[in-house]
Parts: sequence; C-alpha cells; structure tokens
Amino acid sequence: MTPAAMKRPPSQKIFPTPTVFTHEKNLGYGGNQKSCYRLALAEGADIVIMVHPDSQYTPKLITAMASMIADGLYPCVLGSRILGNYALRGGMPLWKYVANRFLTLAENILLGAKLSEYHTGYRAFSREILERLPLSANSNDFVFDNENAGANPLVWVHDRRSQLPHEVFRRSLLD
Repeated sequence: MTPAAMKRPPSQKIFPTPTVFTHEKNLGYGGNQKSCYRLALAEGADIVIMVHPDSQYTPKLITAMASMIADGLYPCVLGSRILGNYALRGGMPLWKYVANRFLTLAENILLGAKLSEYHTGYRAFSREILERLPLSANSNDFVFDNENAGANPLVWVHDRRSQLPHEVFRRSLLD
C-alpha cells in the first residue's frame, strides 16, 4: 500500500488483489521471505510488512507500523510479542519463551543494544531498506532474520515516546 493510501480513512482504503506465488520446492523460512520481499518490490510496494501467522502478534499494529515508515520516522519497525504479552497467550511454549529471553539477553550484550526480542515474526520495511539489504546473500534457514539485523550497520533505537509495543531501528546508511 502506498503512503497516500495509508492516510485514507479505513472505508476508503483500496487493497489490491493478492498475488499468489508457489515455489516448486520448499526454500525454507529465509528463502520464502526472500521471494516475498522480491515479489513485493517488483509489484511496486513502498512498505512491506511480514507477520507470522501463529497468533503471537496482534494485527492491530499493522497500520501504526506502516504509518511510522510512510511518515518518514523510521525505515524499519519491529513488532514485539514480548512487550505486548502475546507470546505465551498466543501459544508459545514456556521453554521456547525462556530460550528466547536468554538469546535476546545475549544478543543485546553482544550488540550493545536493548531490544525486547530479536526473533520477532513481525517486521515492517521501507522499500529503501529492502533494496539495500543483501537478501540473496543470507541464509534460506531460520537465521535469515538475524543476518539482516546483525550483518548490517544499524543504530538500534527504542522509542519510549510511544506506548505501542514496538521497537524500531534506523539504518545509518539512510541518515
């Protein structure tokens, strides 16, 4: 959806007919995302939002996340099931929740950042970011998301001005 379309009242929003693409073989978690991002860019998307369909993320934040990008505040927004208390309520097993919290603590220490989770399945990207990320060089496996975050020069920012359970990062190359 274009930034102009995002600003229309909900009753006037026009959603295009979805494009369905089927891989001939399973390309894995990262491979699927690579295809989706490439297809979205080829269709002219200005903003691309990825959300896992596992009930751990509220879709109520899609408009807010897209608006932060459309208004030029951030080139990327990460949703958080941890801040919104959706992880366990959405069915995440307790052992995975504990492992996620431990991994996030280790990653925050190693990267000198303060994210509530690195393993989020709720991400919004501007076209500019997706065009600059080396997507094809990244894994087709589950480490795909962290390769995008860890292998690029990022300045992580937690936006405390908002009560929305989101985290954002600004890519230094766009500043």
